[in-house]
Amino acid sequence: MQYSVKNMSNIVTNANIWRHLFPPSEQLNEITLLNAGFIPQQTEWHTSNCIQNFWVLWYNFSPGNACISGSSRHELTPDNIILIPPNTVYSGIFKKQVSHFYIWFKTAGPFEYPERKVLNIPAQPFIEKLHQAIYFTPKTKLILFNLLSSILLDIPDDFFHSEQFKIKSRTIEKALNFIALHRGQVNNTQIAAELNISPIRFSHLFKNEMGMSPQRYCLQVKMAVADQFLHLGWSIEDVASACGFADRYHFSKEFKKYQGISPGKWQKLFSQQKKTE
Repeated sequence: MQYSVKNMSNIVTNANIWRHLFPPSEQLNEITLLNAGFIPQQTEWHTSNCIQNFWVLWYNFSPGNACISGSSRHELTPDNIILIPPNTVYSGIFKKQVSHFYIWFKTAGPFEYPERKVLNIPAQPFIEKLHQAIYFTPKTKLILFNLLSSILLDIPDDFFHSEQFKIKSRTIEKALNFIALHRGQVNNTQIAAELNISPIRFSHLFKNEMGMSPQRYCLQVKMAVADQFLHLGWSIEDVASACGFADRYHFSKEFKKYQGISPGKWQKLFSQQKKTE
C-alpha cells in the first residue's frame, strides 16, 4: 500500500470540500471529518497564536517540534498525541524534519463544549490505528472515525459540556458561522451589518470573547482554506484569487507571515511526496 497526501485529502473530503468544511452546528454528527493528511518530511513550519473553530490532532512518527498554548509547551514525539480543542489559542513550532500526521474535525453531542486546553494523550493505545490511518485504502475514512472515537472516549467526561467553555454570546456564535460561510472573506462592517450592531461594538465583543480581532480570525480561516487548496495542487495564483487576495504576491506575503514558509515551499512538500508514490 502507498500513502498519499493527495489521496488522504480526497478520501476525507470531495470536490465540494469547502461547502462541508464548516457546516452549521445543527447538521453535525457526533464527529465530522474535515481534513486529514500525512507529511513524510514536515519541516520549516510554524504558526503563531492560531485559533480555529474545529479540533486539530497532531502526531509525529519521530521526535521533534512542539505545540505551545499559553504557558504550556507540549513536545511532539512518537509517544504522545497532541489534541487541540476548538477556540483554543496555540502555536506550532516545526524546526526539525519529521513525519507528521494531522486530522481536522468537529464534534457535537456528548463531545460538545470541550475545555479550551491542549491535551497531551499517550499514543500507545492508538499506535496501530495511527499507522493504519496514513495509508489510502477503501477503509481509510472508517479508520479515521474509529481512531477519533477511541481517543474522545478516553478523555474524562468532565472535559466536555462545561458551560464556561461554550461561546458565551449568541452574537459571536452567529459571527463565527457567518465568517465560516464566507471563508473568512468578510470585513467588520459586513459582519456587524449581518448581526445588526455597530462595527465598533462587534469588534469589542469579538475580541473579548475570542481573544483576538475579528480580522485576525478571518485571516486564519482564509489560511485554512488556502492550505487545503495548495494540498490539492492548485496554482498559487488560483489560490490567491479564490481566497480573496489582490494577487499572488499579497497572498504569498501573508501566507509566509502566518505559516513561516512560502506557499511555494509549503506546496513543494506535497509535490515531493507524490513523486515517491
